Amino acid sequence: MQSVHELNSRYGVGHKIHFSSDQNGLVTLEIENPHASAKVALQGGHVMQWNPRHAEVPVLWLSDQARFVAGRSIRGGVPVCWPWFGPHPTDETLCPHGFARVVPWEVVDATPMPDNTTSLVLRLVESKQVEKQWPYDCELSLTINIGPVLKMSLTTTNKGDEPFVIGEALHTYFQVSDIEVVKIHGLDHSEYEDKVEDYACTTRQVRSPSRKKWIGYTSTPSLPACWKTQACAAKSS
Repeated sequence: MQSVHELNSRYGVGHKIHFSSDQNGLVTLEIENPHASAKVALQGGHVMQWNPRHAEVPVLWLSDQARFVAGRSIRGGVPVCWPWFGPHPTDETLCPHGFARVVPWEVVDATPMPDNTTSLVLRLVESKQVEKQWPYDCELSLTINIGPVLKMSLTTTNKGDEPFVIGEALHTYFQVSDIEVVKIHGLDHSEYEDKVEDYACTTRQVRSPSRKKWIGYTSTPSLPACWKTQACAAKSS
């Protein structure tokens, strides 16, 4: 494991890139640049806060009851769900949404960029705990760019000869002022399951989720879904 002293000695840049640990020993990285501020937990490679200078309120929601404890998920921000989403397909005793969000990640790079953004590269730490749940030879890395736009790219590299199937998500929690004014675009006629309706599968258009919903899209086009505070998602393989 990388110590706070080692991380600050290698990557620290004053208040612009600074590592610290809390009373539970969890290491966090704080970013400050002319465009935005951010806070990232190395447990889970978890972006907890991203506050662009132009925004009046935080873009990401973080629960005031979030638990910052080793091996427990943090509620809010951008949890990394990997290598499965939801419950494990065959073993319900394993962590929902995969183990990536509750195990340590290491810093590969943390660099202030010429455009005044900050680039981070994190990598999931291999361990016996990980190997027990995922016996494949692979590497998971997360590239984050902190600026006026938050850019995140999750990459899985198969280093072995055996193919495998993954489920993944950057399970973002957005701060919302009023659910009645939220609009969803770009997913018309896409198939989804609604957990609130006992996982009923439908393609009904959801333009404004004015009531409680828990929606999982099972088929989406390669088009952005943009909100007033624009949140654009793309996928590739």
